[in-house]
Amino acid sequence: MLAVYLEYVQRAFASRDGYFISKIFQRLDDPYVPLIIACVGIYAIVVSLWDVRHFNARNIMIGSLQFVWTFYTLALVYRDIDFGRNFGLLTGLCTMVVIRIFINGIEQAVLLRLSTYKIQKSLKGERGRT
Repeated sequence: MLAVYLEYVQRAFASRDGYFISKIFQRLDDPYVPLIIACVGIYAIVVSLWDVRHFNARNIMIGSLQFVWTFYTLALVYRDIDFGRNFGLLTGLCTMVVIRIFINGIEQAVLLRLSTYKIQKSLKGERGRT
């Protein structure tokens, strides 16, 4: 979705100032960037659909998606601040996607921690009754 948006909208990250960060974000308008984003998306789809568990494929997928979406969220926030506008719909969508990817990455560890906590608590309760 992000790659299609960047192909459709030309010069989405054009800036008026000459700061170093602006020059980095202007590179996001280059034609090869949507191709890289599409490759990361295809990798994520393949890992998700076929539940690939070799070579830490899920962790690589989460890390690459987190990097791409966080980088674009920062770029969109900077663009909105630079142009003096309110945060746009795409900025909000990217922020929600970043939060969802982060939750997806820690979900398994949190659930494991909660289940061991409940087991330990139930064992303490049984010991106290006897």
